[in-house]
Amino acid sequence: GPDSHPYALVVIDDIIWYNESAMRPDALVRFDPETEVFQSWAMPSGIGINRRMWVTKDKNILTQQTSSNRIGIVRIE
Repeated sequence: GPDSHPYALVVIDDIIWYNESAMRPDALVRFDPETEVFQSWAMPSGIGINRRMWVTKDKNILTQQTSSNRIGIVRIE
């Protein structure tokens, strides 16, 4: 929405992944430009502020959360 404040962003197989940094906990959002469908999930740590995301060689997402001092992996299936 207009107050979501998208921040970290990666693209895997034409699917856009980003976090909504205005929400607590941050939400991971999947957007398919072909179908224009959004899906979102709360970040598992519950408190993290996600500032960076990278795509791994096996097309998963590596995340880094500044406030919780954690890194995590999101397995894309």
